Amino acid sequence: MSNSHVFLATGARVLVLTMAVALLAPSEMTQAAALTVYGGPTYDGSTSTGYIDPVIEVAPGRGVNDSGTGVGYATKHDAGSDKGTRAVRWDSSAATVLDHLGDDGSGYTEAYAYAINDTGTAVGWAYNYSGAVYKGARAVRWASGSTAATELGHIGDNGSAYTNAEARAVNDSGTAVGYAHEYDASSDRGARAVRWASGTAAATELGHIGDNGSGVTSAQAYAINTSGTAVGYANRYNGSSYKGARAVRWDSSGTAATELDNLGTNTSGYTYAEARAVNDSGTAVGYAHEYDASSDRGARAVRWAASGTAAVELGNLGTSASGNTYAEAFAINSSGTAVGVAHKYDSDSYKGLRAVRWDASGTAATELGNLGTSASGYTFARAYAINTSGTAVGHAEKYDGAGNSLGNRAVYWGANGVAVDLNTLIDPAGGWVLEEARAISDTGWISGEGTFDPDGAGGLAPYDRLFLVQVPEPATL
Repeated sequence: MSNSHVFLATGARVLVLTMAVALLAPSEMTQAAALTVYGGPTYDGSTSTGYIDPVIEVAPGRGVNDSGTGVGYATKHDAGSDKGTRAVRWDSSAATVLDHLGDDGSGYTEAYAYAINDTGTAVGWAYNYSGAVYKGARAVRWASGSTAATELGHIGDNGSAYTNAEARAVNDSGTAVGYAHEYDASSDRGARAVRWASGTAAATELGHIGDNGSGVTSAQAYAINTSGTAVGYANRYNGSSYKGARAVRWDSSGTAATELDNLGTNTSGYTYAEARAVNDSGTAVGYAHEYDASSDRGARAVRWAASGTAAVELGNLGTSASGNTYAEAFAINSSGTAVGVAHKYDSDSYKGLRAVRWDASGTAATELGNLGTSASGYTFARAYAINTSGTAVGHAEKYDGAGNSLGNRAVYWGANGVAVDLNTLIDPAGGWVLEEARAISDTGWISGEGTFDPDGAGGLAPYDRLFLVQVPEPATL
């Protein structure tokens, strides 16, 4: 059932200003035009109709491609009635709601776009209906230039055509990965990692690393590189005993799951690890829990080289007095530089979550800049994605001079690690507050989530909206 609508992508217009572009060193600051903000689907507060509560998926951050097309999802409202989530695509000229796979007869359904490649192919999932009867979720592909939802194959159903599948990532060749539930007669045997080859809808089940003895297990693929190598996780069993999840790699040449190493287990062999992203060289990053004897010391950021399975623990920003902390790598670029987050401790005092970069040449965690702290030194920041030139994006909590929080602001970090509030680079009269940057392309396109005031103070209330901006890359300044 089609539900595509096109909206003009309004936003702040270009205004010439003098501003510091922090991709350069301070001595190289230059004059530049204010960045134009291109908005996603709109919402009319006077009629309670349109699209709100938008989201762009992260890790590995494929919410925008090199052509400046973004994808995500938002909740549809029709005269105040919630009609469910819709997959959306937008660029500098228009915002489009993508088709789904039917609704419940009242107009309610769900569809999510998770990733887009550089040819414009997007993937995700949508509810499937037979008439008005819900039949679960199906993996979906949307071709470039089209709104039509192509249902991708699954690997079984419960005998009544009910099943669940999601496509989570797609490479530039059009091969997608994700998961689908496997059934034995009417019994759900759990999620299995799946690959859908370019140009086909057929689902190829990827291997796992054990089940509970009754055929039940779980595995999902999160990311795929240009050559087709995918990474994710799979559950580990010892007989019927569940031993947690392990980071897994699936090579493009086959379907076998290669278990990647972890950072220890408890005394019963339990631990948890996931690979979240992989670059074109095959280096993967993610996290693994670290154990000291039987004590879980928290998740640590990890890198796995393409040539082996060894888990290399990446640095953190301190631990509590008991040795606990948290760090996770969300994304990795072609040079092997990774970004993510880590808890910061100062003499056992927790100072919040900080954005972090790990260079390919070592394991040390470089704390990226923030936008101020509270009076006690607490703040919050995340780095979600990084492009080939090393520009990272995410968000940071902004504080005023008195240490009062002003909320999240979308930021990028250049090589110097200084946090640049994207709101300082746009027209302040444009109605936008850019709150979270979720993805960045190699051409400097950033997609994210913010709030948009359609008519200024005293009129309609601001609403959450998707945005796109393009920051200049160092070579073009």
